[in-house]
Amino acid sequence: MSKWLATLIKEWRLLSRDRTGLLLLFAMPAVLVVAMTLVQDNVLRRSGGLQVTGAVVDQDGGIVAQELVKALEDADVVSFTARVDGRAATEKDAAAWIEGGRFQFFVVLPKGLTTAVEEGVRQRVDRWMTHHADTVSGSSLPGPEVALRFDPTLRHVYRTAVEGVVERALAGVQTGVTLRYLGDALDRKVQQRIAEMTGGYAPQAGQRLIPELEDDALFHPVAGVVANGVGTSGKERLPTAVQQNVPAWALFGMFFIVVPLSGALIRERREGIWARLMVMPVSKTVLILGKLSAYVGVCLVQFGCIVLVGRWLLPLLGTDPFVLGDRTGAILLVALCSALAANGFGLMLGVVARTNEQAAIVGPVCVVIAAALGGIMVPVFAMPGIMQRISRGSPLGWAHDTFMNLLVRDSGFLEIWAQLALLLLFFAVTLAVSIVVLRRIHR
Repeated sequence: MSKWLATLIKEWRLLSRDRTGLLLLFAMPAVLVVAMTLVQDNVLRRSGGLQVTGAVVDQDGGIVAQELVKALEDADVVSFTARVDGRAATEKDAAAWIEGGRFQFFVVLPKGLTTAVEEGVRQRVDRWMTHHADTVSGSSLPGPEVALRFDPTLRHVYRTAVEGVVERALAGVQTGVTLRYLGDALDRKVQQRIAEMTGGYAPQAGQRLIPELEDDALFHPVAGVVANGVGTSGKERLPTAVQQNVPAWALFGMFFIVVPLSGALIRERREGIWARLMVMPVSKTVLILGKLSAYVGVCLVQFGCIVLVGRWLLPLLGTDPFVLGDRTGAILLVALCSALAANGFGLMLGVVARTNEQAAIVGPVCVVIAAALGGIMVPVFAMPGIMQRISRGSPLGWAHDTFMNLLVRDSGFLEIWAQLALLLLFFAVTLAVSIVVLRRIHR
């Protein structure tokens, strides 16, 4: 125990002298967490919390256009407005507002829209009522088209959302016109049939035989839709840029322990320190465990510092705070397994590499590649199919997916044990390779 503790203290003293390495381990991930979180937080808020806004230019003024304007203004996903600064929007004004950045799009309801819709509905209903069902889907009137004009810089996903809202609103208004005209046509048809069957002796109905459908009956939904996330505890917790980036860049920094760890091993081998340690009455296992314990401790302290940055510094910059929730123990276990995997890789590289230059190039490059494949920089779902399959072999991907299971999906140990086993297996394999190579070197 005393030999292991002495080795641990020795490694901490040596590491404390490497100011450049400490700056790399602590400052680099902290800066990355702040920078990437602030950038992604704005993107995520714009895609999930903020609405694109546009103007509605009503050139028709008829009943159909008025109903369409109301339906658009009542939309939740996209914000529409028909009156700006107390006056109706014109096409020229709307184009100027887009150029000035006030709106991202505008909708033009062309003149003759109400007439075209009502006449088209009348033709279709009359054909259906006269048993010409094969021609119901067509209309002899070409009809004007509702025009959409977008800011050229607006992303395609927002354009699709605007188009969907306009199409649904137009379909709803057209359905309302159809049902109202159909009710009138059915009422006339019923009265006509009654008169034909009674030979004109039936008294004239003083009111409609078929009640007129009200707006609530037309547009009020009968069934609703409830959107919830998938979580084992049934809690709804939406992912944020903070939850994505704090564990992601903490892992990235932890795996950069490969630089000082491999450099220390190579330096000890080159200067003969390791050879002198081998002839001392201390087992190789104690020396390796002491070195690993020191650097694993550094990784855990590093992880704690990044968590504090997410908890206290990021909210001061306008983001949500990083919250561990009720999974603190599991998160610390994942951090420990990740630190072991990172140190196992650093130990193996320090044993296999022959020079500091080799370790300084190979180590960071491997970490960056593993981070890119593991979803640290780009979400895995945004990658091509072949890259998604390759990403399953990234240790950083295993660890980050485990953090997401705990922070976002409310998973328990049964859902994360496989990733923890992979991290521990990676550590065991790299440690075994290091021991085998060390034995061959000293033979």
